[in-house]
Amino acid sequence: MRRPQSIKAPYGSRGQRLASADAGIRRVAPTFGKALFLTYSSKATGQLVVESDEERLVAHLLTLDPRVRAFRPQPFKVDLIDRRLLQTPEAVDEARLRHKDRQGRQFYTPDFAVDRHNAPRSAIEVKREGYDGDDEYKSTLERAAQILEAAGYLFSTAMIPASPHPLRSNLPLLRKAASRSDLWPSADLIQKIEAVCAGRRVTLQTLCAELDLSPNLVPALLVSGAVSADVVSHAIRGDMVLAPALGDLSHLELLERVTP
Repeated sequence: MRRPQSIKAPYGSRGQRLASADAGIRRVAPTFGKALFLTYSSKATGQLVVESDEERLVAHLLTLDPRVRAFRPQPFKVDLIDRRLLQTPEAVDEARLRHKDRQGRQFYTPDFAVDRHNAPRSAIEVKREGYDGDDEYKSTLERAAQILEAAGYLFSTAMIPASPHPLRSNLPLLRKAASRSDLWPSADLIQKIEAVCAGRRVTLQTLCAELDLSPNLVPALLVSGAVSADVVSHAIRGDMVLAPALGDLSHLELLERVTP
């Protein structure tokens, strides 16, 4: 599989691609050699800057989840001292000045803020499976969660499985297919898929063999609602079990699958 795209910002220059991407509350002037990851979502502001492959995968997940209306990376800082949300870099600078003599952690920045259809706003911390953090980190999250909930945000942690895992390989394929509506199935093909799958579940290999389809088209079938599958637990390959989705996209409601 092609490795995720990352960039290392040159010292003293943001670069045109960084300058045009949404970096959230951060001032994008990373130190020499710090890798940043670029991704894109129509549910955000277009091109986004994130700090890890796990954050990129969550951005893919949020883009695919039909319940998500919009999201933002690193949308604000939580002032742990004054117990409020800081929405601009200038507000952060002022708070740093106020707290310059304070010891300990002063701020927390959620990785994403998410707006969902018919659901409260949420703030998400992204972690890789197996990383629990130290006591200070856990205490920071507890304090931040209280402040966020008082401000009307539900707080949760998105736990992304360590590699290798089906979800890690599936999300980039599904995200790419979602942007290629020209590959989505025609009404005639959907009828044929429903006929093959009628009253039974079939494997990806069987469906492709009976309809003479390329397996490369299966991600497009999944994101268009032609078929459904457990894309969290099973890789998109020959033994994946498919069922007709009849336009339902609930198999892409993935956020709760990674937020225990």
